[in-house]
Amino acid sequence: MNPEPDAFSVQIHDEPPPYESDEVNISDEIVQPVTLVLAGQSIHAESSESAPLYEVNRGVSSLSYVDTTVEFSRIEHNVRTGPDETPLIKQRSRHLYNLVHVKEAWKAAGLFRLQSVSRRTMGNFGLKSTSRLREGDFKVVRMISTKDDSNEPSFEDGGRYLFEVKRNGSRCQWTNSYGSPIAIEDVNVSQHVLVITAPLSREQADVLVATWCLRLWYDSAQNNLKEERR
Repeated sequence: MNPEPDAFSVQIHDEPPPYESDEVNISDEIVQPVTLVLAGQSIHAESSESAPLYEVNRGVSSLSYVDTTVEFSRIEHNVRTGPDETPLIKQRSRHLYNLVHVKEAWKAAGLFRLQSVSRRTMGNFGLKSTSRLREGDFKVVRMISTKDDSNEPSFEDGGRYLFEVKRNGSRCQWTNSYGSPIAIEDVNVSQHVLVITAPLSREQADVLVATWCLRLWYDSAQNNLKEERR
């Protein structure tokens, strides 16, 4: 089963790392449904013996609005043949995004966004609040450069978005731009788990997992703020 077509395409952002030529064409790679677990700063499949798939350089589930930047990387596992014809698995970390919290003077939460640092991503995205009454409902919307003096990125106009996340009690439902479910997460459990329920392109999966980390950061910051106001 192939993922539904999407209005967003892969964009080229910067020069590739020195080992770019060794990797497969990830644009053709499909990520199948999987249950992901955040354990400290590593994200791995539900199996306790599985190798890490992604990592962050700070614990996103314990950050506040004071924090500003977290590095998000995909862990790549390349299989090569050794001198004796035995397979060798080489693991390396590819920095894809910076998770960024932009402070805004007029509101405590500020803006949470993804800043691409790799040429093999879908670009820059931000969490755009969709409800003043339902805390934690967001659309994942592309960020574009502005032509004003601030030189700060802004949300793309036109109502387009890549994903939407809606919170219903202790559960968050993630859907794509067609309204089809792609992932769920339980938010009131001791372990942070994201269940991807639909096939996604590699670039879409990277954005999904990175924005999941952004959402966990937002939750943590909101909880810290509520504690401070008590």
